[in-house]
Amino acid sequence: MNEPGTSVENAIDVADPSEEYEWLGRNPCACGGSWQLVFQALVGKAQKGAGTQMTDRLRVGCETCGAERDVFFVVTYEDEG
Repeated sequence: MNEPGTSVENAIDVADPSEEYEWLGRNPCACGGSWQLVFQALVGKAQKGAGTQMTDRLRVGCETCGAERDVFFVVTYEDEG
C-alpha cells in the first residue's frame, strides 16, 4: 500500500490549506528533520457534489539531510449558492 499523500490518488484530505503545513510539521522526514517548502502547485480541480475539490502538490525538502519529496493534499470547499 502507498504511503498517504504520495500521489493524487491517495492525497491527504484536509479541511483547510493551513492543515497542509500542520501535517508536514507532524510528519517529519525519516531522518527526523523538518520539511521546508520548495514549491506548491494546484494540480487538480473538480466538482464534488455541492463543492469544489482542489488538489495541491507540495514539493518539500528536508532541512537536515536534503531529501526531497512530493506530498499531495485535497481540500473540498462547499460552493456558495
